[in-house]
Amino acid sequence: SRRFRPLTATRHPLSLPASPFFPLMADDDAAAPTCAPVEESSIFDVLIMGTHDSGAYVIDTKKISRGGPGILGTAPFAWGLGGTFDSFSRAQDKDIYGQLKLGCRLLDLRINFDKKGAMYAVHGMNCAVPFEKVLEGINKFHEEFERENPGKKTVVISSCAVAGTVTAEEHAALKDLITSTLKQPIYQGTAKELRTTKIKDLPPNIVSGIDGIGGEDLNRQWAMDKWINTYSHKVKSKGLSAQLKETAPKKDRDTVYVMAWTVTPQWQDIAGRIVTLGFARQSLSVVAKAYNPFVDEFCGEHKELITERVNAIFFDFVSEKEYENMEKISKEIGVPLLK
Repeated sequence: SRRFRPLTATRHPLSLPASPFFPLMADDDAAAPTCAPVEESSIFDVLIMGTHDSGAYVIDTKKISRGGPGILGTAPFAWGLGGTFDSFSRAQDKDIYGQLKLGCRLLDLRINFDKKGAMYAVHGMNCAVPFEKVLEGINKFHEEFERENPGKKTVVISSCAVAGTVTAEEHAALKDLITSTLKQPIYQGTAKELRTTKIKDLPPNIVSGIDGIGGEDLNRQWAMDKWINTYSHKVKSKGLSAQLKETAPKKDRDTVYVMAWTVTPQWQDIAGRIVTLGFARQSLSVVAKAYNPFVDEFCGEHKELITERVNAIFFDFVSEKEYENMEKISKEIGVPLLK
């Protein structure tokens, strides 16, 4: 017989106590739920792996978004505080193509303009990469997937949020950039229609949060996490437990519930980092990588709620380990993983 075990080969002082993944599972021939074929399922009948702040895989310390104080982007501040901003603003270490290649199918994209009006993926007030590079990464993935998997189908969900206030002209420019840059078709229906549409019948791209792309119910609220602002593993896990109990079952809604397996620096933490030039606290990458392996333990403890209510789980600093865990969770709850 065999047992799954949490991925705890590399431990960190902030790590939670380990326990077996789905501890009641033992024999290879034990009955397990059977997953339906992915392409015959709808978006609401699969489990989706995603990335949090997907565009923040590089932080441009010389560029501050429109909502932040411009002085922080000047040479003295960029030189002195660049590493500090990077430590709490960079959320991934793979580009968009790399995240999708790994198995992510939900991208969390925050969009804003820099002081000169250029369009960027952002994390808070920090500019990451030009938004066009995000779209080019999606194109590259689709082209490679179609070439290497003839006859197979996958879908990339781009959950977009425009940070701050934009003019009608800027919104039109953003919409035009998305529709003209993405080479594969974009879904134009409603969120409600997604319930009855099989993945095999969907176009390769679903874009939410941008007016004029898709139905009115395919808005920013369609696929977003319910933010829990904490840098504490224990507080976040407790908060997610409460969220799961309060969230309506998948069958009773047309929105996507994204379980955010992430930690977030609070304003006190950010202020301490700036004052101490980043030495006050560990970087987001260190804390996130210590927290990520415990998703299997959490899902084992909340198996019925995960099965009934969770559409997607997204991570900071996603890696092969997170994909392995998502495959395990998918098999144990009998919900196919969108690949």
